[in-house]
Amino acid sequence: PGLSAPLNGSIVEENSTIFQLTVFDCDDGFSLNSTGNLTCLESGKYDNDVPACVDIDECSLSQSELHAFSVQSCDQNAICTNTAGSFQCQCRQNFTGDGFNCSL
Repeated sequence: PGLSAPLNGSIVEENSTIFQLTVFDCDDGFSLNSTGNLTCLESGKYDNDVPACVDIDECSLSQSELHAFSVQSCDQNAICTNTAGSFQCQCRQNFTGDGFNCSL
């Protein structure tokens, strides 16, 4: 059976052979809401629904979590705003910079 890629994602490896895996992945800034693998069953159906790619709220992540995604965090003197698939940093009032580096 044909599968569709999830919104903001892709099918990395499609395999409709019985007991073989179809593998999904998400675009940068998005994360799979499940394992990301489906197995084709003897019935011709898959063992689960196509996973969804959900937005990662970079503003709520710790420094180490951001580092794991290879993402730089906002400066401590900046305001972080989550956007679909990304985020924006803006220096607080009286500070100047690009949001990742803010100074008085």
